[in-house]
Amino acid sequence: MKRIVKKPRRPARVARPAKNRPPVKRVTPPTATAGVSDHGRIVAMACGRAADGKLGEDTQVLDVRGLSAVSDYLVITTGTSTPHLKALSDAVAEAIELAAGRLHHIEGDARASWILLDAHAVLVHIFDPITRRHYDLERLWADARRIPWAGKAPRRSPGGIK
Repeated sequence: MKRIVKKPRRPARVARPAKNRPPVKRVTPPTATAGVSDHGRIVAMACGRAADGKLGEDTQVLDVRGLSAVSDYLVITTGTSTPHLKALSDAVAEAIELAAGRLHHIEGDARASWILLDAHAVLVHIFDPITRRHYDLERLWADARRIPWAGKAPRRSPGGIK
């Protein structure tokens, strides 16, 4: 008869925060029964607030549930310059992480006129003014419901570009 020996379990790895950065505090959804779309709404509103905090212009959160098979919410905002687009992208990516979301993919780089952040249920579009006016996603998603995300009045650039 063979003797069976159990192997000892390896200890779980502990995530360590990056040097010189405070640890990330995760926010949990308000209730244990909150669905995916409720969590998507929380993440979308956090993205809207983050964009507003970095002075994104005319930030809008759209509820596209039932209209899109790709995502539940769209966040659309405008940056005034290439470094501003990058700053908005970084702030929104951090907001997604803090809202317990998972950033799946970022399309576009620091030189792009349009940066897309994919957080599964939420798509964030960060445009320069000319590109936003050209693609006019608000008109494309005119049937989508606008979500009030507790931001300030829409900001417009001083030159009146919209």
